[in-house]
Amino acid sequence: MSFVLLFTNICALVVLGFTAFRRNEATLFYGLDGNEMMTLAKQQFVWHMNWSGFGYNPFQSLGNIWLPINMKLVPGYAFSLAVNGGEIDPVLSYLVFSIEAFLSAYLISLWLGFGDVVATVSGWGLALVAMPYVGYPKIYAIFGIAPQLTIVLLAVPVMLILYSLAGRATREESALCLLGVALLAIYLAVSQPIFMVLVVPVVLVFSGAILPGAGSRAEMHWKLGGGALVLAALSASGMLSYLYGLFGYTAAAVFKDELLNVRQTWYEVSILFQDEASGISGPLLYTGALGGALTCAWTGRGLQKHTAIGLLAMMGALMAFGALTLSVDFWQGPAPLYFEIVLWPFYAAYAAAFVTMLLRRLRAVLLPLAHRLPVNRPTWWKAMPTDGRIYAMAFIVAAVPIMLLSWVRDGAVPLDRTYHTYPPLLPPIVSLLREEIALKPGDPFRGRVATLTGQSLQKSGISWADLHANDIELTKRYGNDHRTVGLWYYDIPTLFEYNQFMTPPYYLLTRTFLTNDGDRQIRNIMALRKPDQRLLRALGVRFVITDVPESGARLRAQVDHEGRPALYLYELDGVNLGGYSPTTVSRVSSASEALVLLAREDFDAATTVMADEALSADLVPATSSLVSVEKTGLRLVATSHGTSIIVLPFEFSHCLELEPAGPVAVPPRLFRANLLQAGVVFTDQLEATLSFFTGPFRHAGCRIEDIRDIDRLKLREEVKRSA
Repeated sequence: MSFVLLFTNICALVVLGFTAFRRNEATLFYGLDGNEMMTLAKQQFVWHMNWSGFGYNPFQSLGNIWLPINMKLVPGYAFSLAVNGGEIDPVLSYLVFSIEAFLSAYLISLWLGFGDVVATVSGWGLALVAMPYVGYPKIYAIFGIAPQLTIVLLAVPVMLILYSLAGRATREESALCLLGVALLAIYLAVSQPIFMVLVVPVVLVFSGAILPGAGSRAEMHWKLGGGALVLAALSASGMLSYLYGLFGYTAAAVFKDELLNVRQTWYEVSILFQDEASGISGPLLYTGALGGALTCAWTGRGLQKHTAIGLLAMMGALMAFGALTLSVDFWQGPAPLYFEIVLWPFYAAYAAAFVTMLLRRLRAVLLPLAHRLPVNRPTWWKAMPTDGRIYAMAFIVAAVPIMLLSWVRDGAVPLDRTYHTYPPLLPPIVSLLREEIALKPGDPFRGRVATLTGQSLQKSGISWADLHANDIELTKRYGNDHRTVGLWYYDIPTLFEYNQFMTPPYYLLTRTFLTNDGDRQIRNIMALRKPDQRLLRALGVRFVITDVPESGARLRAQVDHEGRPALYLYELDGVNLGGYSPTTVSRVSSASEALVLLAREDFDAATTVMADEALSADLVPATSSLVSVEKTGLRLVATSHGTSIIVLPFEFSHCLELEPAGPVAVPPRLFRANLLQAGVVFTDQLEATLSFFTGPFRHAGCRIEDIRDIDRLKLREEVKRSA
C-alpha cells in the first residue's frame, strides 16, 4: 500500500468535501430521517451517558430504549458534536462519513490484490455516487439521511482483513488479529446494534470465502479455532442474548402479520432497480460488480476468486430473498436492499477491477493516445506506470463530465427544502409546550404531548404515509411538524415514537385505543389519531395537538390558516405525572383480559391497577409522590401511611433497576402495571432511583425477560385474534 497515495486521496476528499458539502448542505441529513439523526445526536450528547449500552429515551413514547445508535461512539457524530458544542455540523460529519466510505472500498480492493489504482478508483467511485456531494446521492440515498452506516461498511473489511491474517504470522500477531475481530464485533454491537443483522451474513459468507485460501493446516486451525473462540467469547460476553432480546421484544417481531409492509417493491430489493429519480449509477455499479465478480470467479485465483464466488452467492441470495418478500408478505425486518448496502464496497472494488480489465483489452487503442500527451508532462505523470496513466486518464475523463452534468442537472431543479427545516422553527403551540413540559435533567416530570392530527382526513384506512404528508404541509406553513423533530429538538416529550424497537405492549395499547378501525400501522411508527382521554391521562399525556375541536379538555392555543382554525392545543386535567396511587388491584392472566378491563367506561386508572401477580391486600393511597427525570432514569420520592402503589407514566421493563437511596425495612419492588406501565410497591417512604440499561456486558438478557412476560400474558394469542 502506498501511504503517500492514501494520504493524498484523504486530503483530496477533505478539500472536495469542504467545498461540495458546504454548497450542498441542504441535502445533508435530508428529510425526517436525517433531521431525526441530528436531533438524536444532540439529545444523546446531554442525556445518554453510558458507553457500553443503552438507557431509556425520555422524549419518545413512555421511555423505551433509545433508537440503538450510540452517537458518541460513531466518529462522524462524535467529532462533529465535540467541535460544535453538542450540535451537529453537517459538513464536518459528512467529511468523516465520506472518508469512511472511501476507505471501505479502498481497503477491500487492496486486500483482494487489485492494486493501488483500482483501490483509488473504487474508493472515489463509491464516495462520489453514495455521498451527497452534488444534489442527492447518485445511488439509493441512505447516506443522505443516515450516513452512520459508513462506519459499518468500513468495519466489515477490517474484520475480514484481520481474520485473513490469522495463522499467517506469529502466534502473538495472529492472536492480536483475532482479538481485533472480536473487538470490532463488540464495537458494532455497542455502537450500532441496529445494523448487526446486516453485518452477520456478510461476515459469515466472506469468512467462509477466506478459508479455502489457507496455506497450511496450522493456518486453517488458527482460522477455524480462532473463529469459534471469537464466537464463544462474544456469546459469553452476553452479546448474543443482548441482540436476541433487542430484536425479539419488538412490535415488528410479534405483530408482523398485521403490519403494513411498505417495502414490497423491486426498488427496495437492489440498486439494480433504482427508479428514474435516482438515475443509472446504481444499475451501472451493480452491473460492473457482477461483471467483475463473474470474471474473477472464472479466471481469478486465490482470494480474488473465492471472494468473487462469495459475492455472487450473496447477490443471488439477496435477489431470491427480495423476490420472496415481494410474493409472500412474511418479512418485517430491513429491506433486502439494506443488506446489499454492506456489499457496496465489494461492488465498488469488483466494478473498478472490471473496468481495468476492459481497459487492458483496449490497451492497443489507449496507449497511442497516452503517448500523444504534451511533451512537457509533469514529473508525477512521468513517474506513473503506463497502466496507471491510462487508468487515471480514463477515470478523470469519465468522472468529470458525470459530475458536471449532475451539477448542472441538480442546479437546474431547485430542491424543496421547506418541509425539513432544521433547526425547526418555534411557532406558538411549540413555544407554549416548551415552557410547560420541556425536560431538563433533574427537573420534575410535567407530562408529555400526544399529536393526534389527521382526524380531519376524510378517508379510512390511513397509514403513516398519510399523516406524514399532513405533517409536511404543517412544516411548510409553520416551519415545524408539531409531531417529531419539531418537538424533540426543543426537549418536549411525546407519546409518539419513531423506533424500529417499539415494544409490543406499547403497540398493542396504542393500536387498540388510540387508532381508528381500519387504519394501517407499520413496524416503527404508530398512526395515532383517536383521542381516548382516559388512556391518555393514565399514560402521562397532559397536552393533545389536534386538527379538529376536542371536547372534555381545556383549549390552550389555536393557530389559523387562511382564516380558519388549523391546529388546536388542548390540556387534560387529572393527568398521571407519577401521582396515580390505586388501592384496588385487578388480577389478570392475559392481555385479552387486560384490554377488556381497560375498555370499560368505569375503569379508573387512578384508583384501579391491573397486574398479573399478587400484590398487597391492604393498600392505602400515597400521601405524596414526585417523579423527576434524570439522565439515566427516574428519581422517585413518595410517602405513605402504610403500603402503597405508584403507577408511573413510564414503561415497565426488566431492564429497569430500582435502587433505594438508603436502607429500608421493606424494600420497594417493581411490577408490570396495566400491561405497559411500571408500578412500584412501597411501604411508608420511598426515595429511590429507577434506572434503565441494557448492553452486552450488563443486563444483556433483560429484554428476553420482557419476551417471557408477553408470552406469559398470551399476548401472541391476542395478535392472532386481532389479525
